[in-house]
Amino acid sequence: MADHALSLQPVTLETIDAWLALSSSVRPGIRERLQASIIDNPGLRRYVWLDHSGPVGGFALEVEAVAATTWRPRVKDGLSDQAAALVLDQSAGRLADLAAAQGARYVETIVKGPDRGQDPWRDALTQSGFEQIAVKCEWTRQAGKALPENAGIDIRACPAEADIVSDLYERSMAGSDDRATVFETGFGEPLGPADLVLIASVDQLDAALCASLHEPGAPQAWIKYVGVADAFRHRGLARCLLVEVLRRLEKAGAQTVRCLIDTENHASIALHRSLGFEKTDQCGACFYRVIG
Repeated sequence: MADHALSLQPVTLETIDAWLALSSSVRPGIRERLQASIIDNPGLRRYVWLDHSGPVGGFALEVEAVAATTWRPRVKDGLSDQAAALVLDQSAGRLADLAAAQGARYVETIVKGPDRGQDPWRDALTQSGFEQIAVKCEWTRQAGKALPENAGIDIRACPAEADIVSDLYERSMAGSDDRATVFETGFGEPLGPADLVLIASVDQLDAALCASLHEPGAPQAWIKYVGVADAFRHRGLARCLLVEVLRRLEKAGAQTVRCLIDTENHASIALHRSLGFEKTDQCGACFYRVIG
């Protein structure tokens, strides 16, 4: 398979079947989930690589505020190692341009599992200008555990596309070494768009945000990001936001809430542990690239 034999095409409602053809087994309801994610989340784009025989691979890219995330590209069953590596190489090479076209300033991806031996996706990312900045472990919390009361903090829901979301994202990352903010959801297919973004205010000043993912009726949800503006740190805002989002997710039917935390972020680990989260054996390396 030569480079010129591959072409990239956005996945639309008309090409859902081509996307699903990349796998030898299709889970029940996945076609409807793909359709819903394309219709309901304008920041999510799916792309499929085609050669003369049809689809050979594909990937998803999601842009929220100024950050973009992707998941490990899917490769058609039965492809040769050389052909599969080509799909990964070209996918990594296009991420920054595609993310920039949607207004993103950063793009990242989580590579699941320990760093053992050769991994074509890791290699492709490195060759395309990505650097590994963190190792993140998965933490989960089961519904029904007791939650503390919030201390009179004003918390409101906010549309994910609102300007304040990107503004708080920038302010919360000021002075932080952990630049990665939009995390992969479940090391695979995303559950859906960030349908719940909460903003915490202090003296009528927006100070912190929390973004989560939860498909209606789904048994699990994801905490994608919790950030506090530099001027408002060490006031318990992150804890208040987590308590509130956990309450809302449980009320919406989530039985398990998951998140990814940098293994070096001891303060975040302690906070999540205090709210009933427990570490699982899932881990992944976060690769990150600044656009421009």
